[in-house]
Amino acid sequence: MTRSHALVRIGAIPVVAALAAIACADLIAGRVSPSIGAWGVLDETAHAATAFIVLAAVGTRFPRRTVLAVVAGAIVLDVDHIPGLVGWHFLDNGTPRPYTHSILGAAIALAIALAVARRVGPLALAVWGAIALHLWRDLAEPDGPGVSLLWPLSHRAFTIGYLWYIVPLAVAAAIALRRRIRRRAELA
Repeated sequence: MTRSHALVRIGAIPVVAALAAIACADLIAGRVSPSIGAWGVLDETAHAATAFIVLAAVGTRFPRRTVLAVVAGAIVLDVDHIPGLVGWHFLDNGTPRPYTHSILGAAIALAIALAVARRVGPLALAVWGAIALHLWRDLAEPDGPGVSLLWPLSHRAFTIGYLWYIVPLAVAAAIALRRRIRRRAELA
C-alpha cells in the first residue's frame, strides 16, 4: 500500500483539538479585530477544523490522501481572496466575498467534482463537500460580512446565526467522539 493510500486513524484528541481551534478562532475574532494576516490564519484553521470534524463524524479510518484532500478542500476556496488583498477587485466587485463564494461557484465546483469523479473516485465529491462546508462556516462567521449566495443575480449578502453552525458542528464532534469511545471499549 502506498503512503498516500495508507489508512489514517483519526483519534479523539484531534477531534477535540479541532473543536478547540474553532472556539479559539471565533473567540479571538469576537473580542479583538485581528489584522488581515492573523484573521487569515484563524479563519483557515477554523475552516480546516470544520471539515476535519465532519469527516471524523463519518468514520474513524481514512486513506491519508482523503484526509489531506478534505482539509485542503476546506481552505482552497479562499485563494480567491488574494487578488482583492493586492487591490484587484475583479472577483469581488460589489460583494463582501469573491464571486466563487456563491451557489454558482459551488455548482461549478460540483460539476468539476462530478467530471473528475470517474478518474479519482469519491475523493472528488469529498473535496466538494469540504468546499460546501467552507461556505456554511462563512455564512455563520461571527460579525462576518456574509456571503453573496445568489451572485450574479444579486449582490445581497446572506448570513445565518452562529448557532446554526456551531450546534450541528458540536453534534458532529459528539458523534465522532462517541464512535471513538465505543471503538476503544470494544477493543478493551
